[in-house]
Amino acid sequence: MDMQQKVEGLLSGCTSGGIQNIDNIKNFFIDFDAEAFRLGGSKLTEKLFSVLEIIKNNGQLDVELLRLVKMHLIYDQNYLNSGISFRKQAEFQERIQSFVNQDEKPSQLPLTNSAGIDKWFGTEPDKVTWPSRIQEEIQQLSLDEQRDWYALWNYAATAKSSAPSAAWMKKSKSFFEPLKESFVERVTRWLALMIEKAPAEHPPFSEKNTTAIKGLLWMCPLSESSEIAQMVGTVVQFSYTKLYGVGPRSSSVANAGLYALGSLGNAGIVQLSKLRSKVKYSVGANLIEKMLREAALRQGVSTDDLEEMVVPELDFDQDGKQILSFGDYQATLRLVGTKHLTVVWQDKNGKTLKAPPASVKKDHADDFKEFKQITAEVETIISGQSTRLEQNILKDRQWIFNTWRERFIQHALLGWLGRRVIWRFDDQGVIQHGFWLNQQLVNSQGEALKPISDDAQVKIWHPIFSDMNEIQAWRELIRTHQIVQPFKQAFREVYLLTPAEEQTGTYSNRFAGHFLKQFQLVALCRERGWSYQLQGGWDGANDPTFELPHWKIRVRLELSSNMQGSPMNATGVYQYVLTEKTFFYHQGETLQSLNVKDIPPLVFSEVMRDLDLFVGVCSAGLDPNLDLTNPQIQRYFNEFNSSELTATALIRKGVLDNIISKLDIASVTRFEGKFLVVKGQLRTYKIHLGSGNILMEPNDQYLCIVQGKDADTVMNGLYLPFEGDHLLSVILSKALMLAADHKIKDSSIVAQIKGR
Repeated sequence: MDMQQKVEGLLSGCTSGGIQNIDNIKNFFIDFDAEAFRLGGSKLTEKLFSVLEIIKNNGQLDVELLRLVKMHLIYDQNYLNSGISFRKQAEFQERIQSFVNQDEKPSQLPLTNSAGIDKWFGTEPDKVTWPSRIQEEIQQLSLDEQRDWYALWNYAATAKSSAPSAAWMKKSKSFFEPLKESFVERVTRWLALMIEKAPAEHPPFSEKNTTAIKGLLWMCPLSESSEIAQMVGTVVQFSYTKLYGVGPRSSSVANAGLYALGSLGNAGIVQLSKLRSKVKYSVGANLIEKMLREAALRQGVSTDDLEEMVVPELDFDQDGKQILSFGDYQATLRLVGTKHLTVVWQDKNGKTLKAPPASVKKDHADDFKEFKQITAEVETIISGQSTRLEQNILKDRQWIFNTWRERFIQHALLGWLGRRVIWRFDDQGVIQHGFWLNQQLVNSQGEALKPISDDAQVKIWHPIFSDMNEIQAWRELIRTHQIVQPFKQAFREVYLLTPAEEQTGTYSNRFAGHFLKQFQLVALCRERGWSYQLQGGWDGANDPTFELPHWKIRVRLELSSNMQGSPMNATGVYQYVLTEKTFFYHQGETLQSLNVKDIPPLVFSEVMRDLDLFVGVCSAGLDPNLDLTNPQIQRYFNEFNSSELTATALIRKGVLDNIISKLDIASVTRFEGKFLVVKGQLRTYKIHLGSGNILMEPNDQYLCIVQGKDADTVMNGLYLPFEGDHLLSVILSKALMLAADHKIKDSSIVAQIKGR
C-alpha cells in the first residue's frame, strides 16, 4: 500500500466522533516514510492535516501520538519540500504548530518513593528520595521538555515483559528523539542517583519503579553512548550484588541492563567483559556469557577475540603515559603496575597541583567530563584484561603472530600488558621464548630473537615449558629492568607429579587434610572459576569442581562428608570444611576417572596451583583469632604452622630474600628453612613463610598479631615483580615491626612479648 492509499484510508476512518481506531494513525507515524510522503505533494499533506485536526477536535490526541507528530512533522520537515510553494509551506507549518501547541498540564512520573519490601522479615519498605529528586529536576525545564520527559518515563513504565519486543523498541524511538541531546547526561546522572540513594541492606526498587527503570534501560542503546554503557554496567553490577537473606538486589533491573549492554555495540561489550569478572551471582554470570557469545556470533569471531577487539584505543604511549591539556593546565595520566592509574595536574609553569583547578571544570567542561570518563574506565579495563590474559594459559589460547603483534604490542592498553608478558613462538616447529624489550623481542639473556614469520603461532609462556636455568634467567631479566608483570608468570609456581601421586593413580592427596574457612573458599572458588556452594546442617553436600572444556577435563576437590561437631554460624553454615582427595575426570557422555599420569603437565600444575591458593588464603591455620577449643582444629593449626613450604611459599621466600637484602632490617634477619627469623631488641621471632604466623624464641610461644587492612602499604616504594601476594606484604610488615619491637605501642602485643 502506497502513502496515498494509507492517508486516504485514515481519512475514510474518520467520523464526526473522530477516528475509529487511534492505533491506526499511531502505526502510520511509526512506519512514516518522509521521502514517499514528500512525493505526494500538498494535496497529500492537506489530507493528513485534516485527519489530525479531526482527532484533536474530538479529544483523541494523547501524549504518544503528539510525540510521533512532533517527531515527523515538526523536527523533520523534509516532507514539505516537493513542489509546495513557500506560501503553502508557511501555511502548513502554522497549522502543524497550532496542532502541537497543547494547554494540558504535564503528567507525573510513574514512580513511587518506596523501595522494595523486605519480604523475609515483613518490614515496611524503605523510603527513597531519588524519584522526588528527578521530579524536581524535570519541573525546572521548559514546558515542552517536561512533556517530553514525562512521556518518555510513562512509556518506560510499560516495560512489563522480560525483554522488549521489536514493536516496543520501534515506538520508543519517538520518545527518545526529542530528548536525544540531553538523554545521556540526564539518564546517566539519574541512574547514579538511584544507586547512591538506595537502601544498603534491603531491596532498592519497588515493583512499580523496577518496571520504569527496566524501560529506561531498554532505551539506553538508542543513545549509542559509551558513557551511558559505563553507567549501565555499574547498574548491572549493583543490581546483581546479593543482599543477606534476600539474594540479588534486583535481577529484573540487572537483566534489563544486560539487554542494553548487548545492544550498545563495542562500548557495551567492553562493559560485559568487565562484568564477567565482577558478577558472582551464577545466573547473572551465565547471562553475561550468553550475551558475549551472541555478540561474538554476530561478528563471526570467538568470544575471546571479540573481547580483545573491542578494547578501546586510549592514547597512552609505550610507557603507559598520556598527557591531556586544558588551556593553561595539563593532566598527566600514568599506568602503574597493572591495576593503578595515577593523575598529576600541573600549571603552565610546571608546578604540581593537588587537585584539578576549578577553572578547568568550568571552562573545559566537556573535555573534563571525557577525562573523568577515561580515568574511571581505564583501571577497570586493565585489571579485567589482565585477568583474561592469565586465564588464556589454561585455555591453551594461541594467536597468529600478525594478530598478536597488533593486539599485544601495538595496542595502547592491551600492549601495556602484552609488553610485560613472556611469550612462546612456534614458527613451523622452531620454538622461541620472547619478551618485548627496547622495541624488540628478546630471549631470557636479553638477546634479539631470530625473525618470526607473520603466520607463526603464539602462546603465553609457562615456566613448565622451560628448564630451571631459563626460568632463573627470566626472573633476573624481569628484576633487572624493574618490570611488574600483569600476573605471576616468571615467578609462577610449577607443580610436578610426585611419586606418591603416581602410586595413588586416580587421585591426588597433595592438599588433603586442610580445614578451610568456608565463606572465603566460596568467594575464592567463584573468583577462580570453580563451582561451589555453601554447606551446613542441611542436605546440601557438594564439592568444588572446575571445568576445563578445552581439555575435556573436570576436576573435583573432595570435601569430607563427616562434619559432625564442626562449628557453625547462626544460620547453620559450617565455618570450616575439610579437604580430602582431588580427582580428574574425562568430560564425555559419562564422566570417566582419569589417571593423574595422563593429565597434561600444564593442566595438572595449574590445578594444583589453585588448590595451593585455596589453602594459602582460606586455611584455618592462618586465622590468629581461631577458636582452638576444638581439638581436631587445634591439632591442624599446630601442624599447619610447622609444615613444609609449598611451591607458593618457596617463591615468596625468594622474593622476600631479594627485597629484605636491600632494607635496613637485613642485618637482623635471616632465613632458616620455612621461617624468616627476625632478631628484635626484646626477643627473636620466627615468621612462618607459608602462614605468616609468628613463634617467639626460646620456647616457640605463639605471638598473635591481627594485621590491619593497610598491610599492603608496606610495599609502597618497594619493587615487586608481580602483584597479588597479600601474605608477602603481611610477612614483610610483621618483620619491620618486630625488628623494632622496643617501639611497639600496642599493649596486647607488648604483653605477649614480655610474657605478661
